[in-house]
Amino acid sequence: MRRFLARFSLLSLRLVYICSELLCTQLIEFVLFPWFSALLCVRFPDLVPPSNILFILTALAVSAAIIIPVVATTVVGGGGFMLLISPVLLFFSPILVPLTLIGGTALAFTVATAVGLGGLYWFYRYMRGKQPIGAHQVDYVAGGVKGAVDYMGDKVHDTADFTRNKLGSTYDAALDTVGGGGHSAGP
Repeated sequence: MRRFLARFSLLSLRLVYICSELLCTQLIEFVLFPWFSALLCVRFPDLVPPSNILFILTALAVSAAIIIPVVATTVVGGGGFMLLISPVLLFFSPILVPLTLIGGTALAFTVATAVGLGGLYWFYRYMRGKQPIGAHQVDYVAGGVKGAVDYMGDKVHDTADFTRNKLGSTYDAALDTVGGGGHSAGP
């Protein structure tokens, strides 16, 4: 059952991603592109061939004909709704405000608790070696961090050896002066 739920959730996430990508592509292609093309026609008329200007202006008019009624309906409808509902909200505000604060706080606490417990469960499964979703990515990042730390340690040792070889006795005298080099200065 868990495997089915994990696959179902991954499938639904992929479906949401594909739909959002498709929606963004359509939005850019049919709504934003004509506006950018019209701006290009106005700013740089010599770059746009005259045969394309009519097409660009037609696409601009079509996209404006789609956008303007949608925006106007949203603004007028939202404003009218607020105009009608505001007396009711004002009358019930002594009840609604505390109820909203308490409900919002309870919801936030519930969500935070669920996320925290889910994270603890994931960590428990990861530490037990059961390879929860995303464990290979954590292992990859941990390996990269370990590699970077090893690399920096090697570079520090190489630099210290180079400095010690280059300076010789002066380096040891400087370490003795500042109290380094493994020599303990007595009281």
